[in-house]
Amino acid sequence: MSCDQVILIIVGVFCFFYGALISYFTIGWFSLKEFKNLVNKDFVKVSVIVPARNEAQNIETLLNCLNAQDYPKHFFEIIVLDDSSTDHTAEIIKDFISRNSLQTNFTLIETCQNEASGKKAMISKGIEKATGTLIITTDADCQMNQKWISTIVAYYKKTKSKLIIGPVCFNDGKDFFSKIQELEFMSLIASSAGSAMMKKPIMCNGANLIFEKSLFSELLPFSKRPNLASGDDQFLLIDTKKRYPESISFLKSMDAIVFTDSQKNIISFVKQRIRWVSKSAHYHDNWLYFVSIVIFLFNFLTLTSLIVSIFNHGIFIYAAFLLIFKTIFDFPILMGITNFFDRKKNMLYYLPTQILVIIYTSFIGIAGNLIKVKWKDRKI
Repeated sequence: MSCDQVILIIVGVFCFFYGALISYFTIGWFSLKEFKNLVNKDFVKVSVIVPARNEAQNIETLLNCLNAQDYPKHFFEIIVLDDSSTDHTAEIIKDFISRNSLQTNFTLIETCQNEASGKKAMISKGIEKATGTLIITTDADCQMNQKWISTIVAYYKKTKSKLIIGPVCFNDGKDFFSKIQELEFMSLIASSAGSAMMKKPIMCNGANLIFEKSLFSELLPFSKRPNLASGDDQFLLIDTKKRYPESISFLKSMDAIVFTDSQKNIISFVKQRIRWVSKSAHYHDNWLYFVSIVIFLFNFLTLTSLIVSIFNHGIFIYAAFLLIFKTIFDFPILMGITNFFDRKKNMLYYLPTQILVIIYTSFIGIAGNLIKVKWKDRKI
């Protein structure tokens, strides 16, 4: 068998698995119907959990969004957990509560330096305090519209899902790097939605995650990984999938979107993605491992073939084929998600985003398992 035949077989195998996987997510995305929230008078008590550390610049924006919710005030509570912030986060929250007379449904829990810290610890403490049947977690740097809680509750009452994955979108940035981050992040959300629709969920985001309090009490997902400060969202998803695989869904609704900022520069972007990947060894989910390996190897093969083709022009045809193949198969699902988020103009950045994904997936897939990074000034 000649060298060209071996390369052709390798390229063919990788294209088959990658194309099948992306097609699977794409079918799931387009099969998922958009949820329309009608007038809902069947209320359920909701507890919104917000872990916060050094979020003085962002926390008041979030509090204003939560205070503006059209859901009846006596049916939801906001529990903000200040994780030993070194700025004025706690003071801003206290001032906001007093200025708006929100003592009835806003609670601030402050932690001391000698107490358990990290996002998982904060969420656990918030859930212990929570009186709601339904838990919603979000981040301190997020924003949402006034129908957020009411839409979530209406969807929960309709589906009875034990865990609901909510949509997250980056705020509309102005610079080139922000635009390609937005498009790349939308591809992750679309894959999350598509896989959840096919009852094979692969990821979720703690900035917009909904679950029954009883589910958390039953699974105790954080107690199984006590040495990891983060990973709260993914661990809960994986444990729920093992116990209740048919009770996980994605809420496809414009009114349920949570918005947050993209990373300000390439350094912070790389650190964020390394942090995400660094927990993967603890997931113990064969489907997720399979998906991750296929995507990593396909992108790594594409990148290496492009680099090798600089020195060996005979490889260029294979590199070009891989790049074109990826561009064609990724296009439909990205068109779908940009249309849903009303960000169709982001498709103008489609080609540079493809290059970014090929490079960073190859690098971070390796670095995330070798390098430890800090998050909020702490090692994770």
